[in-house]
Amino acid sequence: MIVPSLVMGWQEVTSSVVWSPMGVYLELMNGPVRLLFPVIVTMISVPTLSQELRFRYVTYIRSRNGMRLHLAKRLFVGAVSSFAVFAIFAGLAFGVAYGVTPLLAPSAIDPASYGLHNPAQVIAADTNIAPLNALRSSSFLLFAAASIAWPAMYAFMFSLFAMCAVIMVEASVLALLVPLAAYLGESVLTQIIGLPAASFLVSALYPAGLNSYSLEESAVAAMVLGVCVVCWSSLLVNRAPSLSRFS
Repeated sequence: MIVPSLVMGWQEVTSSVVWSPMGVYLELMNGPVRLLFPVIVTMISVPTLSQELRFRYVTYIRSRNGMRLHLAKRLFVGAVSSFAVFAIFAGLAFGVAYGVTPLLAPSAIDPASYGLHNPAQVIAADTNIAPLNALRSSSFLLFAAASIAWPAMYAFMFSLFAMCAVIMVEASVLALLVPLAAYLGESVLTQIIGLPAASFLVSALYPAGLNSYSLEESAVAAMVLGVCVVCWSSLLVNRAPSLSRFS
């Protein structure tokens, strides 16, 4: 699903015109992967844990501390795997946007057609819809690192969320749908209450796309998610010896 998203984004870019490489990056990040983000994360992080639960592997670990340590390692490895996959995905998209497109498809980037006639205007327009661009004034490498780390961190958090759901919900199909339901439900709720930048659907892969985008809203949503999944996973690890799934 990740590779088709990049291919579809590239096809869209080469058949249209954007004002800067940021527009290319956003197109590459706007494929099916945006809608199915929690599903992809779940597919990466959950299978090994789900199989262990199914075959009751953890019940054979007799030591309470051993059980806690094993579960903590399993959660960490699953989350890091998702982090790595989405860091690679975002890195490829960033490289295509800022390296490949200006070389192979320069006609796809034409700021003049949007009334932007100098680099300062282009950066201002980029920052208006994608505030992480403000980091470019400090360092392009810092901007690149933040652009790649953002979706990777969301993947890390949703991986923990998905694995916790699999532990708590015995019906495996239902458990796999919990992250998607939370992802879409939060997005609908934040749109209704007038906080669109806090929507996971808008901000999880990259905080951009709205006029006068509020990075603060996106950051608060990310921090709330992070605190919730860390507390939930920590609680499950601590209570692992007494959980019914592990008895």
